[in-house]
Amino acid sequence: MGGVGKINNSKFNKNMNGTIRTGGSIFPTYKPDRDRKHELTGGMRLDESGMTLRDYIATESLKVLVSATENRDFYTPASFADKAYRLADAMLVERAKTEVAK
Repeated sequence: MGGVGKINNSKFNKNMNGTIRTGGSIFPTYKPDRDRKHELTGGMRLDESGMTLRDYIATESLKVLVSATENRDFYTPASFADKAYRLADAMLVERAKTEVAK
């Protein structure tokens, strides 16, 4: 469940290459830069791998979906995950609309 996938054709939720806008890394870290191209950061480079904003929103949504569902046996884990990522995608679309409006 990485931060990149294909969903509807909304102009707000996709980058130019057709991948979903994930909101970027939510917990970026710095890693050693072996090529020493990043002297301004003390030889460290920004590493944005890991959990994206999309993943974080989906995780938080999943908690609510599972706890608010009375008959959990009716749903599969995949259906919960699908709903959580749909909510995250919808939130990122709305976020992009407000960024465009600024």
